[in-house]
Amino acid sequence: MIAKIHPSKLRGEVSAPPSKSHTHRALLASAFAPGKSLIYNPLFCDDTRETIRALEKLGAGFEIYPDRIIVRGRKPERRDFLSLEIPASGSTLRMLVPPLKGFVERLEIKTTPRMLERLASPDLEQLAGLNISFRDGKVILEGRLQGGSISIEPVVTTQWLSGLIFALPFLPGSEIRTSYPLAGSYPALTLEVAQAFGINFRFRNGSLRAENHYLPAEYRVEGDYSAAANWLVTGSFSSDLRVGGLNPASQQPDSQLFAHLSAMGVPHKYENGYFSCGAPKPLAAEIDVSRTPDLFPVLAALASVRPGVTRISGLKKLKYKESDRAEMTARGLGMLGADIKLLTEEAVIVGKEMLAGGVEIDAAGDHRLIMAFAILSGKIKEPFAIRSAEGVSKSYPDFFKTFLSLGGRVEFL
Repeated sequence: MIAKIHPSKLRGEVSAPPSKSHTHRALLASAFAPGKSLIYNPLFCDDTRETIRALEKLGAGFEIYPDRIIVRGRKPERRDFLSLEIPASGSTLRMLVPPLKGFVERLEIKTTPRMLERLASPDLEQLAGLNISFRDGKVILEGRLQGGSISIEPVVTTQWLSGLIFALPFLPGSEIRTSYPLAGSYPALTLEVAQAFGINFRFRNGSLRAENHYLPAEYRVEGDYSAAANWLVTGSFSSDLRVGGLNPASQQPDSQLFAHLSAMGVPHKYENGYFSCGAPKPLAAEIDVSRTPDLFPVLAALASVRPGVTRISGLKKLKYKESDRAEMTARGLGMLGADIKLLTEEAVIVGKEMLAGGVEIDAAGDHRLIMAFAILSGKIKEPFAIRSAEGVSKSYPDFFKTFLSLGGRVEFL
């Protein structure tokens, strides 16, 4: 699908979609909890549906309604062999493998070539005791995850650490040792959700231990900062746009968006349950997205149309995303007319008042890129087209519906 974006100002009120990160984790924890759980306000998207399908193969049951999911969980059973299909959700695969490898001798996961590329990172080598191979479009894991003292230091992704946290209650007497700072991280979200489903954790001197078993619970998913960032950034150059449904005290790493916006001279406020942003001030800005890599495309889009020079560092993880995200962001913004230079692990962007547009750009099906390019509608002179725009369904299926409701103009070709 090609989305042709026309110059248009967005205005009005919008609620953030449910958090994808919280939904994934609530689905996993509830599926491991024998009995009936309720997940309210879940996100229904391609990625979370992959999680549901994988968990159904383990014997968990799901009753899906527009505003909730009833989950009938069960403790994983020991098996000699299990085959799953997880085409594109890195979160599903990385967080599900560690708990399963405590029960399954041989695990085969059919996936896509791009996912196999994403998995081949230094982090995978830290899963000690497992024999891991890639062939015939599958990742094959043999052996069982052993307990004891498990050391892991995330390099490219924290999702393997989150997977080990989910596995810890199945490994009595074991501990995870890491120097990774957990506060305000995705593993912190994992701890938060697992605690909601009955697990007690103790973290002391770099050692994490778990007590108790997974228990059924009722859990409400909060709004997603990663997706809402697109509307908040738009609000900095489009008047009268407010974003609700976000938890001001959220543990989501991308809630650091406001610190990044402040560094880029963008004022913001929170009133009556809504966040809003003002026009950016001209200043030189330096931000590090090493712990918030999903925000890079939208912050780079903002930097391309705000006064001043912006340096964005911490790009190492981006080549392991749905696309080589730094390269594809720079290429797309450059085609639109932005002044952006991509260095080894840093982007340098000189802002302009408006971008030319008038081109067709490839987003490689990457949901974050599609949204970041589209919200530049208020800062382009001529319409432009985004190829593979259907990729938004990975995390935000209603993105273009919301875009239109806010006054955006788009044609689907």
